[in-house]
Amino acid sequence: TGGGQMRVEIQWTVGAAGGAERGKVVQLNEIPVGTLDHHWGDVAVVVAHEAAGGVREGLAWNALDVACGALGGVGGAALFEITSARH
Repeated sequence: TGGGQMRVEIQWTVGAAGGAERGKVVQLNEIPVGTLDHHWGDVAVVVAHEAAGGVREGLAWNALDVACGALGGVGGAALFEITSARH
């Protein structure tokens, strides 16, 4: 993008024990060009920590959806997708 910024997208996929995709957390960020050229390991720790919150939230919604489906209510799909965007 213009202004010396670049778009970074990281997708985290959560799978079931059998390998089926159960959900996804997508992180979208506009960052200054060159930010990831050096010290990516330090940035990766922060990125993973932020994604973990989204995964926990998705798993909580997933469990609620499954429980509602088991009780005969609306639910049962048990999939989630969370997108986090920062500029």
